[in-house]
Formats: sequence, structure tokens, C-alpha cells
Amino acid sequence: MKIPKKRLTILSNSEIIDLYSLPVFDEAMREFYFTLEDSEITEMKSKKLIESRVNFILQLGYFKYKEMFFRATFADVRDDVQYIMNRYFSNEKLPEVMISKKTRLDHQSRILKLLQYKLFNSNDQAVLKKHLLKETRLCIDPKDLFDKTLTFLNEQRIAIPGYSTLQDIIGQVLTQEDVRLQSIINEHLQESADAILRKMLMSNSQKMYGITILKRDAKSFNYQEVMQEVNKKQMSESLFKVAETIIPKLDISEENIRYYAYLVDYYTVDRLKELSYEKVRLYLLCYIFYRFEKINDNLINSFFYRINLCESPRAYARGIPSA
Repeated sequence: MKIPKKRLTILSNSEIIDLYSLPVFDEAMREFYFTLEDSEITEMKSKKLIESRVNFILQLGYFKYKEMFFRATFADVRDDVQYIMNRYFSNEKLPEVMISKKTRLDHQSRILKLLQYKLFNSNDQAVLKKHLLKETRLCIDPKDLFDKTLTFLNEQRIAIPGYSTLQDIIGQVLTQEDVRLQSIINEHLQESADAILRKMLMSNSQKMYGITILKRDAKSFNYQEVMQEVNKKQMSESLFKVAETIIPKLDISEENIRYYAYLVDYYTVDRLKELSYEKVRLYLLCYIFYRFEKINDNLINSFFYRINLCESPRAYARGIPSA
């Protein structure tokens, strides 16, 4: 039996509830969202039954606020229903019977037409994916892409679809971007450099990993620490030149490069080895690209340290700058 693929986690439970739960209006919000324009009053009065009129006003106000439709009984939103009754139907009895599914869908269609919105469809999905693919080159954070999706839907006047739909779309877009990046690396990464990257995830005779050694920061400017920085520079120099050639071809932002590099620090070596090598290879190239610069900075700082120490060892030892 095929195990279904787990959906991408984007929002926290509280964020999902905040976005997709029924609106909770205070008195000021009720006055604002349940105030009808002339065209909306005309549409509302075309409904014969009181329960249909009340539901129309409810769904119209909720859609204006959240750009989506809700299924709720009058008991679920009694305070809002009571406000509508007091404002528009003060001489009528509070309805207890809910409208039919057919009537509810008809209300939704008419509300969309009034507000010049539409429901999310397959054509919109294709356009959204194309839009998000461009955005992934700037930022691949799923939460950021989700926010950009909501902005896109609002600008295009499209009702917000279900969370699982947006999860799937963003997950597919990130996968497509991943495939694009891997394809570029496959095309331009020589086998010799690829072999070195693989070795960085392997243990050496001291049961240390190449990437573990590279990740280790110098703790001081003593001889042993400086020589380790020199060794790391020599170890990574050829890969830095490879990264320096390939990374511009990826056509991604500085933010994305730093994010991929950060993942090497974030994950343990054992965890990196569990991931797809094609993914890890991208992370390593970005990491080496930045780590090589940091190693150079460390060596430059150690050089200045030694110069100052030679010029004025006693003053420098006391933290007093030399003249």
C-alpha cells in the first residue's frame, strides 16, 4: 500500500485557526461589515424568506472580512444574527430554520458577483504556481510564500481556498524549484568536485567528518588554532572556486544562499547523511561559499593580532592599543 506523502507544514495550529475560523465581531465590526450598500440591499430584498435574508447578510459580511465562505448555524453566530435582526428586521421573529445547500451556494455566487470576486480554480492555480516559482528565487521560506499567496489572491480578487490546497501548491512549487537547482548543479559540477563533496560527509581516521572540521570555529589566535584555520582554508579552497562558479548560475537571492548555508550548521552530520545527497550538495556549496570567507577573515584577524603583539606585546596584553 502506498503511504500518502505528508503535507508541508506552513502555519502553526493557532495561525490556521486564526485564518480559517469563523469571524468574531465586536459591535464596531458588526456595524462596519453588516452595513449594506444599495446594490447589496437590493440583492438581499430579492430573498423572500427571513432566514435567507439573514444568511445573505451574514455571509456577505464574513466574506468582506476574510475573503472566504463559512458554514455556520444561526446558533453558532447568535450575536451577529441578533445584531442583523435588530438593525434590519426588528419586527420579525428570530429565524431558527437554516437555509438549504442550494440556497447557500446561490448566495455565494451572488456575493462573488457583487464584490467582483471569483472562486479559486485550476487556471488560477497554474498562474499562482508560476508566480510563486519566481518568488522562490528570492525566498524559499514556506511561511513567506504563504503570505505572498494571500497577497496574490487578494490582488486578483480570488476567494481564499482551503489550507490543504495551499499546502499542496506551495509544496509542489518548492519541489519544482529544488529540481531546477539540482539540474543546474548536475550540469556544471565536475565529478572530481562531486567526489570531494561526498567525502566531506564521510569520517576520517580520527572519526571526525570533513564538514565537522570545517564547521568548527577558532577559539583563539594561538598557533594551533591558526594552523587549523590554514588547513581548513586549504581543504576548502578548491570547492570554494567551484561554488563561486556554480552559485551565480542558480539565480537565487543572497537570502536563499545564506539559508541553504545555515542548514549545514543547523543539521548534525548524521542528519545531513539521512537527507537526499542532491539536497545536501546544494547546502554544502552554499556553506563553503560563505565559510571560506569566514576562514579568510579569521586568518586576517590573526595576522593583525600577531602584528600588534609584536609591536607592543605588553600594551596589547593589557588591551591598550599601540601608538
